[in-house]
Amino acid sequence: MRSIHVENLKWRYPTLTSRQEDYIIKGVNLKINEGEFFGLTGPNGSGKSTLLLTLSGKIPSEINIPKGKEREYFSGIIYIGNEILSRLNDTGLEVNKDLMEKIGFMGSEEPQIQGGTRLIEYVSSKYKNMEPQKFEDFLNREFREFYNSLDKEIYDLPLWKVKALVILSMIWSGKEVILLDDPTSGLDPAGRIEFSNFLKRIRARRSITAVISSHEVDFLKEVTDRIAILENGLLKSIHNSHELESTNQLGEIKEIREILSTGKLPSDFYGIRGFKVERDSNVKGEVLLTVSDLSFSYDGEHKVLDGLSLEIRKGEFIALVGPNGSGKTTLSRILAGELEGWSGWIQIKNGFKYKGKLKRMPDFIAYASQLPENIPQDYTVWNILKEAIRELSLPEDEEKKLIEGTLERVSLAGKSSNKIATLSRGESRRLALALSIIMNPSILIVDEPTLGQDFQRAREIMDLLSDLYNGGVTVVVITHDMGIVAEYTRRVLVLNNGTKIFDGTPEELFENEDLINKSSLVLPNTVVLSKRLKESGITENLLLSAREWIQFFNFEKQRRRYEALKFHDLKEYARKMAKEIIKKYGKPDAIIYIERGGMVIGRLLSDFLTVKQVYSIKASYYTDDGVPMPSVNIGKFEYELRGNEGYILLVDDIADTGKTIEAVLNQLRDKIEKKIVVATVIYKPQSIIKPDVYAYTVPNDTWVVFDYEETETLNSFLRKGNREGITFMKNNFGVP
Repeated sequence: MRSIHVENLKWRYPTLTSRQEDYIIKGVNLKINEGEFFGLTGPNGSGKSTLLLTLSGKIPSEINIPKGKEREYFSGIIYIGNEILSRLNDTGLEVNKDLMEKIGFMGSEEPQIQGGTRLIEYVSSKYKNMEPQKFEDFLNREFREFYNSLDKEIYDLPLWKVKALVILSMIWSGKEVILLDDPTSGLDPAGRIEFSNFLKRIRARRSITAVISSHEVDFLKEVTDRIAILENGLLKSIHNSHELESTNQLGEIKEIREILSTGKLPSDFYGIRGFKVERDSNVKGEVLLTVSDLSFSYDGEHKVLDGLSLEIRKGEFIALVGPNGSGKTTLSRILAGELEGWSGWIQIKNGFKYKGKLKRMPDFIAYASQLPENIPQDYTVWNILKEAIRELSLPEDEEKKLIEGTLERVSLAGKSSNKIATLSRGESRRLALALSIIMNPSILIVDEPTLGQDFQRAREIMDLLSDLYNGGVTVVVITHDMGIVAEYTRRVLVLNNGTKIFDGTPEELFENEDLINKSSLVLPNTVVLSKRLKESGITENLLLSAREWIQFFNFEKQRRRYEALKFHDLKEYARKMAKEIIKKYGKPDAIIYIERGGMVIGRLLSDFLTVKQVYSIKASYYTDDGVPMPSVNIGKFEYELRGNEGYILLVDDIADTGKTIEAVLNQLRDKIEKKIVVATVIYKPQSIIKPDVYAYTVPNDTWVVFDYEETETLNSFLRKGNREGITFMKNNFGVP
């Protein structure tokens, strides 16, 4: 293993024109310790990939720089250990090619593979002196969990394992520094977890220095010691990994950020019951495309698609998800007219029915691929878009307006004269999207739209797709990001082994734990939190988008109905309820009250009914330590109440959602044969249990404050800045 030392590094790409590009790397100074796993993150175009390429020596050694003008493009010194990797001296560029052999580099798109390739063939093609048997012996000796993979075809292996074996081949061949450019690119969520664990195992077993770039701060926090933030070619800051917080759209909401940081639901949430999100009905339009019994194989043996059937309608926003190798990209390429030789039928809205080959129709179905291919690298961004709309034969002013508008929509307005080769990976993805939307298609399929994008660019792309959807375009996104599924889409298709195993709404998918596990999907933390809210009765349905979460928090803050219930009120209500209970049911054999809320009213009723047998049962959304729980926590009932004559009176203060009462009833009915009568002071119509006896009814959105809860409630109002609630507490409880 070796350290890395960068001194005042500058770099910009040469151009074939007189126009000079800005520096990509602008005076970076950096020290990475021996054996350190070091992370690089930052927005698109910040220079992460370029910096890694300079650390590998590929820049400047593999770049055609005009002779005598090297100083215009490259300056600085890079040390690997005590040796100089590259620098500019008086005679020109100096690059230590022998030292480059000690450095392993894996690009973001690696491995690039063809069907039928065995893994050992792929690895051997990377290293001229690779001896397969010795590599197998190395795996058998030190990484036996990968030993049986080398003779398999790459398509038969999960992608994370292929990437892992590429890294192991670097280590076996003597690399002392490994550079990984966005290594989780293309991995499904389960594969990302496996790959993270693999890097941790590498760290534990081998002494090696690694530099890893990624937009996924959570991933870098798991596998690196320190993380550097690049911005516009400058090193802005370096942090210990645990110091950085992940960023996402919901994380911008203060309340969400606080909850995710603690992993606990605030206690004041439990004053809310039955909040419901009203969503669009997602009415579907006419059928635009029908796929029937579609099957396809790249090699004639392994079916990537196997009897797939589905419909796509006008005005849908669809997520196409599933594990790596499930057939998502293959389906998209067939629909885009890029693949032929399939079986089955595809019918488009005008009645044409195709078999074996679907002609390319970019004005009807456009496909923004995950890996843009066959784009000439010496074209400019402007020229490639001009070529894409050549068939439209537009007047020059209209053509100019269309290209400019399209570049503006994908945040590439300032890159129109750039060569394709100089674009960052994120910019290349946005160019692929521009090429797809410029023809204004009826159906737009986008493969991993946010892959390689920083948070801001990812949101801009998804907002653009949302705008297209709202404008009538049917949008299909292929993604592993369940956050995108929750935030933007209203229909989800799940593929596995080339077949469709689910077709429904995001909320239906998120509720199906077995399907989530089977499909190698990982729910976002916010969805997990939302499920806890639903299980607790706080919400009636899952909160999916930032808009829905904001609605929920606003509801919590802005409820306008408050009611105070003090001890003298409870006493009077208990007296009246006792009379009703005697009249309807007679005197109970015993009273069981639900702890926390039911204790006061239970004791009062026992006095007025002259019942000496009074028992408690724990049933609360709180632990003994006062920590909120996602579901009702029921304690054991140890008392013996035998016989089936007479009845038991079950008491609580309020029937809100009724879930607490229901849980207690289920517990008691397993132990008690007697009839159980339920009594509460207050009843809300939303409650799933209607008490047999209650004093009065309040609307569902009323916050009832009992005097024994005044301190807790006031603290909640103060924390949330609920001015109306604070005023209510002052007026009714005289709190300061």
